[in-house]
Amino acid sequence: MKATLDAGGKNLVDGLQHFVHDMTANNGLPSVVDKSKFRLGENVATSEGKVVYAEDHLELIQYAPTTAEVWKVPVFIVPPQINKFYIWDLAPGRSIVEHLVGQGHLVFVVSWRNPSDAQVDWDLESYVVALDRASATACEIAGSETLNMVGACSGGITAALLIALWGARGTKRAESFSLLVAIIDVEGNADTSLGLFANIEVPGLAKLFSRSKGVLEGRDLERAFAWLRPNDLIWAYWVNNYLLGQEPPGHCHVNFE
Repeated sequence: MKATLDAGGKNLVDGLQHFVHDMTANNGLPSVVDKSKFRLGENVATSEGKVVYAEDHLELIQYAPTTAEVWKVPVFIVPPQINKFYIWDLAPGRSIVEHLVGQGHLVFVVSWRNPSDAQVDWDLESYVVALDRASATACEIAGSETLNMVGACSGGITAALLIALWGARGTKRAESFSLLVAIIDVEGNADTSLGLFANIEVPGLAKLFSRSKGVLEGRDLERAFAWLRPNDLIWAYWVNNYLLGQEPPGHCHVNFE
């Protein structure tokens, strides 16, 4: 009310414009960030790298070393399938890739393809074997028989299955394996916020949508994850964007400590 009085009601006019934009262009969710401020290669994903391997499921990016010498065993990062490779290379000073190459590591990051209904026949096994081929390529380029595997979220689950496959085959390719927010023990799901959310039939709905459309759209998952933390990811932005009439932030705060 104070903001409305101070702004003479302009905040509500601006907020209504934001609301209409989000309902028509942002899947009905309040914008949490001004996406127009981010440009790949300019202020996001600025570390030097190149694609060294590609197939239907993925591309493999190798980042240029910034030290005179590098460790023999490379770092091989597997993001979640719905994510982008540049979550690991946000901006100078906030980039995991920048930090790793600065410490003398040779870094490879998987960039997954955004599937459409043309890829309806893809399954988890096809992702695992594609990852197997990409990891073999990384080892060949690095001249190393092993690599340090890092997997995040569903990418961590895929990487864990690949390591299990290596174990069954007797393949010794993983020097180490690090997991970030990856649920491997599904029996413990009920004790997580995701598990609590899943209890209201979300997995069933997800399967229904994917069967009917051939693929589960990223925006549908975005909506589901937003409702995991509605106070932080929905209602806080209703206040900021619609009631106060303020623009969504043009930057993201990320702390890797």
